[in-house]
Amino acid sequence: MDYLPIVWFVIVGSLVVSAAVYRWIRKKKSESWTTVQATLEETRVALHSGRVTYWFVEVAYSYTYEGEFYGGTKSWNCKYEARATGVADKLTKGMKIAVRINPRRPAESFLREDDNSELAAVLAE
Repeated sequence: MDYLPIVWFVIVGSLVVSAAVYRWIRKKKSESWTTVQATLEETRVALHSGRVTYWFVEVAYSYTYEGEFYGGTKSWNCKYEARATGVADKLTKGMKIAVRINPRRPAESFLREDDNSELAAVLAE
């Protein structure tokens, strides 16, 4: 019996589950963090090629906390280029968004869709 397909299925499945658990932990952890206003600085669309090929949208944002300047990024996977481009086109430079920051380590931030109704609407389209 050829076990290679089963082994690959287990490995890929484990990676997918691990990524989902990591995102859930970060979101849960950020619930008690301070919310600050950030500015969208850049949006890009790129193709990820590997065992799985997909498009993604990545945004870069900046914020100030206690007089210090910080930045962060967030990305979303999209199955098709048209979808990724459509999302990116609506996330414009200068757009104001809310991000959660760890008050003990302000460079650690998390952009939550549920804190940003305009962003959530764009992603839900």
